[in-house]
Amino acid sequence: MKRNTKSRVSDIIVTTICICGAVLSFYLFWKDFTQVLSKLNENPIATVTWKRKAAQRKFSDRMIWDRLRQDAPIYNGDTIRTSTNAETTITMQDSVFELGSNTIIQIFVDDNGETALDFSGGVISAKTSESSGNIKLKSGNVVVDLEKGSSISASSGISGSQGIPLQFNVLDGSAVISDKNGARILQQGSAFTLSPNGEIQTNYIAVATPAPQTRLLNHTDELLPVQFTWATNNLPNNSTVVFETALDKQFVNIQDQIAISGLKSMTINCQNGILYWRFYITQNGEIIQDSITEGKLNILSAPSPSAIVPQKGDIFSYRTVLPSIRFMWEGNEYASQYLFEVADNPEINNPIISQRSPYPSSIVSSLGKGTWYWRVTPYYTIDGIGYSNPSPVENFIIDQKAKLGKPIPISPTNGSFVNIASDQNNSQTESYAPIFSWVRENDAASYTLTIASDPEMNNIITEISTTENYAEFMPPSTGRWFWKVIQIDTEGNVSESSNISSFIAMDREVIFQTVFPPNGYSVAQARIQDTKFTWKSNIPDEIKFQISTNQDFSNIYYEENLGKDILGTLGKSIPIGTYYWRIAFQEKEGAFIETQPKQLNVLPPLDKPIIVSPLQESNLVSMLQQPSNFIWQPVEGADYYQIKIYTEDGIPLENKDPVFEDLYVEKTSKSFVFDSLPPGKYIWTVQAFAEESAINSRRTGLLSEQKFTLQKIYPVQLENPSNNSTFEGIDAFLHPSKITYLSRTSISAAELVVVKGNTNALPKQYGQAASNVAGSTIVYREKIDSLTPKLPSLSNGTYWYTINALAISGHDISSITPFKFTVNPISPFPAPKTISPANNQVFDETYLLEELTITLSWEQVQQADAYELVIKNLDTQETVLKTYIAAPSDKKRNINRTLDLTQFGVGNFQWFVSAKRYMPGNEGQRFEDRVILQDGIASENIFQVYLPQEEIYIYNPGDLYGN
Repeated sequence: MKRNTKSRVSDIIVTTICICGAVLSFYLFWKDFTQVLSKLNENPIATVTWKRKAAQRKFSDRMIWDRLRQDAPIYNGDTIRTSTNAETTITMQDSVFELGSNTIIQIFVDDNGETALDFSGGVISAKTSESSGNIKLKSGNVVVDLEKGSSISASSGISGSQGIPLQFNVLDGSAVISDKNGARILQQGSAFTLSPNGEIQTNYIAVATPAPQTRLLNHTDELLPVQFTWATNNLPNNSTVVFETALDKQFVNIQDQIAISGLKSMTINCQNGILYWRFYITQNGEIIQDSITEGKLNILSAPSPSAIVPQKGDIFSYRTVLPSIRFMWEGNEYASQYLFEVADNPEINNPIISQRSPYPSSIVSSLGKGTWYWRVTPYYTIDGIGYSNPSPVENFIIDQKAKLGKPIPISPTNGSFVNIASDQNNSQTESYAPIFSWVRENDAASYTLTIASDPEMNNIITEISTTENYAEFMPPSTGRWFWKVIQIDTEGNVSESSNISSFIAMDREVIFQTVFPPNGYSVAQARIQDTKFTWKSNIPDEIKFQISTNQDFSNIYYEENLGKDILGTLGKSIPIGTYYWRIAFQEKEGAFIETQPKQLNVLPPLDKPIIVSPLQESNLVSMLQQPSNFIWQPVEGADYYQIKIYTEDGIPLENKDPVFEDLYVEKTSKSFVFDSLPPGKYIWTVQAFAEESAINSRRTGLLSEQKFTLQKIYPVQLENPSNNSTFEGIDAFLHPSKITYLSRTSISAAELVVVKGNTNALPKQYGQAASNVAGSTIVYREKIDSLTPKLPSLSNGTYWYTINALAISGHDISSITPFKFTVNPISPFPAPKTISPANNQVFDETYLLEELTITLSWEQVQQADAYELVIKNLDTQETVLKTYIAAPSDKKRNINRTLDLTQFGVGNFQWFVSAKRYMPGNEGQRFEDRVILQDGIASENIFQVYLPQEEIYIYNPGDLYGN
């Protein structure tokens, strides 16, 4: 089928046009995005000489904000604003303005050349020279007139603190401040504040150095010392001046905090980066907000330039044409240009070359024979520093040769194979002509290449003259060919001939290379006889496999004649040391062709690990569920270790299985739990291993072994109360339970610990300090000397207890798991069963004519110490009686209490009686003063005292005696 080649060509053309269009569109977009606007009909009044992060400019007659770049022009009436953490320097003839973060100003120049800055907020520093005009800094209704040779800073709060008013600081010279109240002169060191209501107030603290927005270059790797100087004014009584530095604006991450009352200066060592600082006054521990004076330091890393080329001792040679030497150095991002100097003296006096370069490189071709010295000095626009901190002086040598040197051949290399066969994939069947090349010489005008068929160069096949350092020639046939080259200068001088090189032209692609092991391969001596040597070769002749103890193969250790196949395994051991191996063959014409030698390192086994613990014949004390550590020192070259533990029974280790093992331990320690092993004698071994990689074989180390005796100790076992037990509240308080525990190991000391809440505060070992944990409290901790200690009296709640103990050997055998128990709240006594009077009983005139007392009676409640009796008048809601009755010694009889009804009067009454139990130890006190241990539920009954309301008539009793 015939291909449609026309369609394919058109597709390629369309695709190419689309790609070019996309690239052009992206270029135009980027150019438009990054361009800086300029005015064609107006001259700029200032220039941006330094910028960090985003800054924008808006023309006075436009609403569009334009992105500022380095060296951007500033026009009359322009408004400049900076973003967060941005900094911008504006240079205007002999005046310099430093804008800090989140700052906005507008610049005006009147017809008299006077500059006015309308400052809306942020941070600004203005500096004038002796020859510049005055600068007016306006903010609201206040104008600060900065005189010649003066500098001032203004800020509305570096830290972004709310409520900090506008602050001014005269750093140098003098200034005149004017407001609605008139004008006043401020000298160097003066600081004042413009409050929100427009009042001017003198600052408590005036910082002279550094300025609020200061950049400093650090030319070293060390901390940069920065001196702070300040003055104080009318400090309040009992106040303290505090200095702070921080890495954040809000002073959350404070680096330094120093009380500096009485000081006027100090030096702070600052690291590279942004550091925020502030001064303020505290009074009674509170910060006086109006006293805050703050600023920001930006320490810029600007190391001295360092030479890349040429370096000390470099030599450049020439004969008649002076060499072109490229100078390169490493600068820093803050240098705007470099002064490049070359002189014939190390002091760089009267330099031969003095150039200014914006790039860290230069090419010089005018230096002749001799020893030359060079350096570069960076130029900094920051703060008008200028040229500062030059690089170390380097030297180099230019040497003039008396005659042309002999050329140095490059390709074909001596003894190499060259394929001159035709390209079978190319329909034109063009052959490959070898390209001959050599090192270019500056003084050479032309070269002559000679090719011959014999090493004596008598049978010359061709000679080729060329002005290039290469030439192409197709040998007439396959076989070995020899070549050399000479060079001629413009004066006709002829150099010596280069060394004669030979190559073998073949009619096929030549494959003759070693594969494995790679160069620099390391193999363990125990594995060298199993190492497989491999190569690739399509040479039909016999191949020699050689191993030598030196790189030039003058001392061949092993040699074998082989076919073109791989050797396979060597089958023999080689002593430890460094060797080289290669393959080679003897060409019929007598040439000996070999591959590049590859280094082979035969290494000894890895060292024995040095055992740290347990050592030979030591005792290893193991406790239930607790790991025992086996530790050894690291072995150089080891990737992992194998550790094994055997019983010591006289049988060789290789004939028995380990009781414990870990065959891949990356660290130098291993922990085992020996709960399943009986006490006795054991042997443990550790061995280092290196894993196989692309550059080394697997490697085994020598075995370390130690004997140890395993001794078993057992932790205390808690028995009673069992875990998750529950106690009634009254029993837990009055009759605490005994603790019982078991120990299979002799105890030298023990303690009972009881914790309320949770186990976080529970000490895990004997004598361990208690933890102060919220929600958990140690309620009892006492040393014990028996196996049945008694719990203390406990209130209701959740508790944990443990026994911490020491064995006679000194090992801690504390109980592993604490037990939990719960104490229920103390249940109240039941309500006493009342006997009389009956509920709702009425005591009327009939009863009262016979009896004026009533008797309250109830049955006793077991375990009660007393009873509380309360009588309440239901009509008036008043308590008419509250008393306590002690429980009689006879617990079987009822309680009776007789009351006089005349003290109650007529009405409805309710009586309550409840049983009480009191805390032991206060029997001599009144009941109402004792502490109740167990309260009771009250019995409730009602009775009524009733008399009729009718008038009582008295009949005539007759004559009375005594009349």
